[in-house]
Amino acid sequence: MKRDLSVLLDLVRTLAACTVFLAHLSLPRFGGEAIYPIFEPYAHSAVIVFFVLSGFLISWVAERVG
Repeated sequence: MKRDLSVLLDLVRTLAACTVFLAHLSLPRFGGEAIYPIFEPYAHSAVIVFFVLSGFLISWVAERVG
């Protein structure tokens, strides 16, 4: 895999992980207000993107090494 593509896929995975993290922060805690409610609708999609890309990268490496 070319380095540019690898860096791009890692960037997308990082953004997906950050989206999920901020969505978790958006959940109201102890009766308080949500901190980042804008990320909450995208959390489920971000989890799917993260795991699909992770599975793709793991299978790509396993095919090349094995």
